[in-house]
Amino acid sequence: MVSRSVCVSGILFSNTGSVYTGKSRFNAGEALRSFGRAFFALLAPLIILGGIYSGFVTPTEASAICCFYCLVIGLFVYREIKPKEICRIVFDGVKSAAGIMLIVASTQVFGWVITRAGIPQTLARMFTSSISSPLVFTFAVCLILLVAGCFIDAVPALLIFAPIFCPTAQAYGINMVYFGVVMVIVLCIGLATPPVGINLYVASSVGGQPVHKIIPHLPIPLMAIFVGTLLVVLFPGIVTFLPSVL
Repeated sequence: MVSRSVCVSGILFSNTGSVYTGKSRFNAGEALRSFGRAFFALLAPLIILGGIYSGFVTPTEASAICCFYCLVIGLFVYREIKPKEICRIVFDGVKSAAGIMLIVASTQVFGWVITRAGIPQTLARMFTSSISSPLVFTFAVCLILLVAGCFIDAVPALLIFAPIFCPTAQAYGINMVYFGVVMVIVLCIGLATPPVGINLYVASSVGGQPVHKIIPHLPIPLMAIFVGTLLVVLFPGIVTFLPSVL
């Protein structure tokens, strides 16, 4: 049986339920040879991240370009993909994406319902109406977005809350670049938190592991993200340094 694997929280799982742990000693020569064999594969994340952060392509365009690149590399360089297998690969990809997009669609509907009910606006006003400190306001926003991110996908949550919080943030004199980064970071935490953590379902689909087996390994990476978010909130210069230089 073919075994697929997925890395979550630094631990590599297979669809057979086993955990891969390294037992052999490090060998520099073998590491260099492995790097050489994997060179073209390692260019894939470089295409994605380099294209996005350089501003040449959008994330959607970067993913499409990278898929085409991986197809070419798999066909002509590594020759692990046969032309007759392309249809099956596309079909498997559609099946994996369908389940994830169903969850995304459900969160979109949920977000529309609570927005029509005025719940986000009521919560935002309740939390921020009696706050006088910009720092306390930022922490209140983080708390609201952290809870919202557990139930709503990041994009609709941003579209819902940004028009509510941004005018207040400007009134407090908060740098809008910094505030936008904080909002995005906090909402992205929701991508890895139940019950609507899209990344959890992606990992489950790729690795063939049920979500409940992935969740117990989340505290450590989530704690790291929380610490990073706390540093960004307390020290805005981390975000504003480069924009101020430019």
